[in-house]
Amino acid sequence: MLDKFDDITIVIDKTAILNNDFDVINNYIEENWDVRFSTLNINIYGYDNDPRELYEIPEVVKWVKYSIFEKKIPWFYILANDDKSQSIKLIALCYCSIEEKTKNGKDIYQLDLSKLQEFSLVNFDIMNNYVKMKNINEDINQEISQKILNYFRNWLENK
Repeated sequence: MLDKFDDITIVIDKTAILNNDFDVINNYIEENWDVRFSTLNINIYGYDNDPRELYEIPEVVKWVKYSIFEKKIPWFYILANDDKSQSIKLIALCYCSIEEKTKNGKDIYQLDLSKLQEFSLVNFDIMNNYVKMKNINEDINQEISQKILNYFRNWLENK
């Protein structure tokens, strides 16, 4: 049924973040692994009154890192990777260190590129293992990998 839509957004609420709950993500993956890829957006809800960015909130960062290192969520396989999507950026920013600097009187945020490289390698490995485990055509893996690389290239060139 979900294959009739271009993009799907799943809302992850604060309770799920605090409890390291991945049920909604896992259910999506199990129900759609062979039909959909690179179409999911996530929206984290419950921090509207917090002045920090989501990647500055420790429990959100912890949830993201847990999703990668413990749950092995294949984010690169499932998350939308077009330029308008913000989900991969959110996951990447939670993983990487952000340094705030002032340059010419403006606040700028600098991404730790070595951490971004590490993030990419870890998530490509998770996706490769997932694709192999599910017997998904290697052409799909290559297509997604190229789109992810283009996504990061565009992001870094336009930030």
